[in-house]
Amino acid sequence: MGLQKMTDPEKIEQLRQRLSAKYPSPLTTLGELVRFEMPALRWPFPQLLNLLEMGKYPRRFVGVEYYLSGKKGFIDRLIPAPEYYKFAFRWIAEKVYSFDRSPAKIDELLVEERNMYTETRKTLPKTGQPSFAVQEQVYAIKSELGNFFFSSRAVMDTIATLMNFLYGPSSPTFNSFAAFVKAMTRNDPLPHSITDGEIKNYLTTKIDWFFRLRDIRITSHTTNQSTLVSMSSQAAILEFTSITALKFMSWSSQ
Repeated sequence: MGLQKMTDPEKIEQLRQRLSAKYPSPLTTLGELVRFEMPALRWPFPQLLNLLEMGKYPRRFVGVEYYLSGKKGFIDRLIPAPEYYKFAFRWIAEKVYSFDRSPAKIDELLVEERNMYTETRKTLPKTGQPSFAVQEQVYAIKSELGNFFFSSRAVMDTIATLMNFLYGPSSPTFNSFAAFVKAMTRNDPLPHSITDGEIKNYLTTKIDWFFRLRDIRITSHTTNQSTLVSMSSQAAILEFTSITALKFMSWSSQ
């Protein structure tokens, strides 16, 4: 997903007119809407959300719009910057709920695998190699790990899109957490870049987990390694989101 900051009223209005022409009909014309219920989601930053709802900080972004777009055109939306945090917080809450489920499910599948090993283990006569019958559990574990890594990356990328809201209307925008890390840890910062020693130090000394999470590929040979990475990444993601939430709170209360 790409995020573009827009401040020119004329360009904003032109884009709004273009989107209105592109989507002239309400969604109900595409078919019958079906209602469904989801489990209650835990908001990622409840105290911060309350502070933003009750405070004046979002008013600093009046007149700023974010244009969200996807590569294939499935996302095409203009959102006022003062309202974007609500959209982002909801998205983060959904993804955190998703990856929170994976470790417990992986544990269940590993128990099933161990039981299968005990029940079906045999020794190959020619090589003396232990062998056992694997059914769908290995592939189910790989699916859960894939969901965990995808959801984790989505959470961090969404947090990156919030950085303009965190650091102020004149700060740069980021479409991915990798781009944010690269910009914040440069030895030769670009003009108008963000200066934040605390975050730069954190990203320089404690971000190895993110690159492992980004680069790992789920195969049968990496399933055990992926499980370990997923557990450590879960704790690290929660740590980083806590740090950014505290920064939000300190600035938004001013």
